[in-house]
Amino acid sequence: MNKTEMLYELAEAEGVTIDELGLGNLESVIVETENGLHIGINADCAKIPQRQREILAHELGHCVRGALYRRGGPYPEGKYERQATAWSIEFLIPEELLKKRLNILGPDASLSDIAESFGVGVDFLQKAIEYYKLR
Repeated sequence: MNKTEMLYELAEAEGVTIDELGLGNLESVIVETENGLHIGINADCAKIPQRQREILAHELGHCVRGALYRRGGPYPEGKYERQATAWSIEFLIPEELLKKRLNILGPDASLSDIAESFGVGVDFLQKAIEYYKLR
C-alpha cells in the first residue's frame, strides 16, 4: 500500500471524508459539521499525485492532532499550521528513513532525486530537512 492509499485509509478510520472540489485559489479546506470532518482538496491539485499526497497529509495532520483553527480560539492559527505540517512530514518522510536515504545516496544526491524517492516535491523535502535539521 502506498502513502496516498494509507492516507485515505486513515481518513476513513478517523471518520473524515475527502472530496475533490473546485476551490479556486485555495488548495484545500477543512469543514467541521455535525456529521464530522470533511476535507476538500482542490481538484486541480488532486491531479498531481505528489501535491495531492502532501496536501492530504497536511490536512489529515490537522484532524489527527486536533489542530483545527477556530476564529476567536485560544491559540493563533500558526500553531495549528505547525502541528499539521509536523505530522505531514513525520508521516511522509520519517526521520530515520530520510537519514538512511541521505547516507545511501550520498552528499552529491540531488534534492529532486531524494524528493522523488519519497513521492514528494523538493519544497516539501526541504521543509522536512529543516524540520529534522539535516544536511
